[in-house]
Amino acid sequence: MTGSTYAPQRWEDVEAGKVQPYSKGIQSTISFGTTQDIDTLIADDSLVRGIQFLAKNQIYGDTITIKVIDKDGIYVGAGTVLSTPVQDWNVIADKQMQLTYDSVAPFKLLGGLYLRVTYVSGGMTDVVIEVNFILLKILI
Repeated sequence: MTGSTYAPQRWEDVEAGKVQPYSKGIQSTISFGTTQDIDTLIADDSLVRGIQFLAKNQIYGDTITIKVIDKDGIYVGAGTVLSTPVQDWNVIADKQMQLTYDSVAPFKLLGGLYLRVTYVSGGMTDVVIEVNFILLKILI
């Protein structure tokens, strides 16, 4: 659903009958020595519960950024960055589980927006990344 008015301000205020789990996972291979964007459409109004980020073959100096963008110009100008919940996160070279972010309060994403993952690779080997977006789809 898009155009919802439901916007709880605390996790304690979220009512089970008004949301349902709506998690999305992405996986991509990043060519070595490049910067790559991976865009994921959030079709329905949702609450962000958390983000998990995993990587394989990464090196010291690689970074990840996660942004909320209006890629298609539905709400504001096309390509407008609305939020950057993760900026230039320094990737740990010897660990697969890189980041687990749990939202301290419900963060509402409007349907039609995108979550953009930008990975900057500085190594000589392709990097495989996985990002799990833990969401609750708003039903009302």
